Amino acid sequence: MFTGWSFWRLRKTEELKLVEGMYRDLAHSLKEYNLFRAESPAREGIESHLYKEEFLLIEFFSDLNWLCYLIRHGQIKDKELITAFKDQIITWHELFVENIDEERIR
Repeated sequence: MFTGWSFWRLRKTEELKLVEGMYRDLAHSLKEYNLFRAESPAREGIESHLYKEEFLLIEFFSDLNWLCYLIRHGQIKDKELITAFKDQIITWHELFVENIDEERIR
């Protein structure tokens, strides 16, 4: 009985570490993107600035997609963790929809 409880607790701890790490990565990517948006494009040239902005967005949404993948495929099963991050994930998804370029999808 104790062994089963220990494995269950270890699984919950690992899930928490995984989600916490992913959330930290997402927050860092979003912070870098916001800092970059505050910079003036005149310093680097407009095309270089747009390329870097797009790269930062791709990095952020790639991390977000990975977190959603882990949830969908059962790597993160804890309902409390999923519920805790649900609103933030929805907000980030709306940000993605606002910033997506329809031509790049096709």
